[in-house]
Amino acid sequence: MHDAAPEVLYVARPAPWFRAVLLGFGALLVAGLTALTVASTASDDGAPAIRLAMCTMSASSAIAIAVLVALLTQRLRFTVTTAGVVLRSFVRTHRIGWPQIAVVAVDTGWSQRGQTLLALHDGRRLGSPITEARSAMRRGERTRDHGPDLMTPARPTRAAIDAHVRFLRGHRGR
Repeated sequence: MHDAAPEVLYVARPAPWFRAVLLGFGALLVAGLTALTVASTASDDGAPAIRLAMCTMSASSAIAIAVLVALLTQRLRFTVTTAGVVLRSFVRTHRIGWPQIAVVAVDTGWSQRGQTLLALHDGRRLGSPITEARSAMRRGERTRDHGPDLMTPARPTRAAIDAHVRFLRGHRGR
């Protein structure tokens, strides 16, 4: 008999409005660079083909950078499931089962304040930038949920703590 797929309990990811803002910023960037290209080639003084080529290259590289940033930003995920936690960063994906996790806590560090921190039994400590207090609005939640000092467990941390406690209760009961 096959085990059922893990149930997703909570997902922290960039909100749809954030994606719309990124797309709008990209559209403004493209429009501005296109206007710059047209304006620079419209002047009569010397080598318009070279200026056009340079503007086109700068426009295409700016567009490529904007698309890359938008794609990488959208990749961030913090998923709590009945089997464990999935941390998806800009480059890597960590799948951590509940048996590997010793403690779920709030990161009190200055630069990652409020993020969900997973302390593993092997001594590693893993966090997810999308769960930081400063990312609350980006994921469509309230910054106020992190408390006045930004170190109160907010929705991502509470979801992970609750699921971890359920795992520990079920594991001890066997």
